[in-house]
Amino acid sequence: MGDRLYLCSALNKITALDAATGTQIWTYDPVVSSDAVGYNASCRGLVYFEDPTATAGELCATRVVNLTHDARMIALDTQTGQPCPDFGTGGSVNLLEGIGDTAPGFYAPTSPPTLVRDVLVVGSRVSDGQTREAPSGVIRGYSAVTGELEWARDMGRPGETGAPPEGEVYTPGTPNVWTIASGDDELGSVYLPMGNSAVDYWGGDRSDAENTYSTAIVALDVETGRVARHYQTVHYDVWDYDSGGQGTLVDFPTADGPVPAIIMPSKQAQFYILNRETGEPLVTIEERPAPQGGVEPERLSPTQPYVTDFPNLLKPDLTEADMWGRRRWTSCGAASSSTERAMKGSIPRPRSISPGSSSPAIMAARIGAGWRSIRSRAS
Repeated sequence: MGDRLYLCSALNKITALDAATGTQIWTYDPVVSSDAVGYNASCRGLVYFEDPTATAGELCATRVVNLTHDARMIALDTQTGQPCPDFGTGGSVNLLEGIGDTAPGFYAPTSPPTLVRDVLVVGSRVSDGQTREAPSGVIRGYSAVTGELEWARDMGRPGETGAPPEGEVYTPGTPNVWTIASGDDELGSVYLPMGNSAVDYWGGDRSDAENTYSTAIVALDVETGRVARHYQTVHYDVWDYDSGGQGTLVDFPTADGPVPAIIMPSKQAQFYILNRETGEPLVTIEERPAPQGGVEPERLSPTQPYVTDFPNLLKPDLTEADMWGRRRWTSCGAASSSTERAMKGSIPRPRSISPGSSSPAIMAARIGAGWRSIRSRAS
């Protein structure tokens, strides 16, 4: 921004460099313990904000905002690196408020907030596969000027948009947003790439709201935190096929001219393209029969959405001929397992109690899209 480059390190140190020479101007260390790191130490970006209420040259008239592994949101003056005294408490907001008791690293943000109309929209990474009572996937909006909570989107409290009552916590185990969201200032919308519910591979006690909004593209009104529109990319997700990539905002060409759109990559190796004003698909998506079985066959969706007229990243189906091992009987065992748990198309068979081929999440990493957006774009 301007003549400076702002960076964040794996342990959330923030540094300002002279963009022309690389000379360090300042560094701020929030002193994050390694105990707070979840799966990996990473920082996926910062937010730059110009305070419309401040005068030029005033402390924190321009600021950078970062989320730390130990669940703090910190705002720093871009010129000096000093914490912004009027933001939260001495420049910091405690994101564990309302989350309840949680072990270090269990609730650990790794992606930056998304700034839309002076609102910082915050999600978090939550450790997978640990307990149904995992920390909440609540999405919250904070004032970029003061750090005050403006709304909270908690699936377990429909119709409520504030903090939970004293002594209560946000609903545990709900789908979270661990990756980077996208924002449209003109429409006042933030587009959330939703994850799935806690424990990932079993959904027997998920709520109707969880089954509606998990593994979906959800647009919130950034002024209120209420759902404006949504599109689910996996029904009853028991494969950990959460939306792991940032949606890219484009003007998508149609027969009637360019349409404001969002392109969302997926672990199914397909690209879902929606009109970001209405939520309607701009590509043809058909419901195709999906694999059944597993440990909860009565709850699985009989179909899953499949994009038919836009390129995808799918690889050929795995067959027995693709199995290999150091010894002949190893390959034979793998081939037998393959027959039981065939990996065909974008959705594999659900988990069962018998041994099988590689887990759906690992296969997703191999055939689908990770946390990167399709292309870089300015915040």
